[in-house]
Amino acid sequence: MVYVDPFDRRIERAETWIDGAHKQQDDPDAQIIFFWIAFNALYGVEPLAPITDAPKATKQFEMFFVHLLKCDKDEAIQREVWDELADPICRLMRNHFVFSPFWKYQYGTIKRDAAWRRQFNEANRKFWNAWWEKNVLQVLMGIFERLYVLRNQLMHGGARWQSGRNGPQVRDGLAILLALVPILVKVMKSCEREGWGELAFPPIDDPNEFDTEECSPPLPSP
Repeated sequence: MVYVDPFDRRIERAETWIDGAHKQQDDPDAQIIFFWIAFNALYGVEPLAPITDAPKATKQFEMFFVHLLKCDKDEAIQREVWDELADPICRLMRNHFVFSPFWKYQYGTIKRDAAWRRQFNEANRKFWNAWWEKNVLQVLMGIFERLYVLRNQLMHGGARWQSGRNGPQVRDGLAILLALVPILVKVMKSCEREGWGELAFPPIDDPNEFDTEECSPPLPSP
């Protein structure tokens, strides 16, 4: 395996996806996907197994935020969230289509309509308490838990491309990611280079790489 600095490679990967997102000006769905991949490049660690369970996935980026916020000496993340993103965040948090228990009710996992609504109101109550207390970690977690639902909807084919039905959450989710992900990169660059975990899918310098010559299926084994 060729050595690459894991920290530099995280930043490099994220910045290429951010650049790609900016080239998709006419495609908000694609921009959200690109920005999420950039975010994932920053927080992701060596995948011991595919992470498809939401609590496990959100736990990974919670650990990332804890580490990152220790480095944000100038409170750049806090200023961006509270001063610039209050409107799209407010709309996102009151949009039940990006609230996981709403969909659990639709699928029958939660049996009563009142149950998911109670969870929705309680989650938002805790979020806004954290907002007014300037609890940056809890606010980021609340935002990205909702964005994770939107990410899943798009990445798993849960919406048509450029669908009008999920337009509000795409609009607000994009506004948040467009502003916030580049700031996460900037803050991370100011951090210590250690402590971010093992790089997922590190580059491999393999002398036996596959060539591009014409290939025919091998004959069956005797």
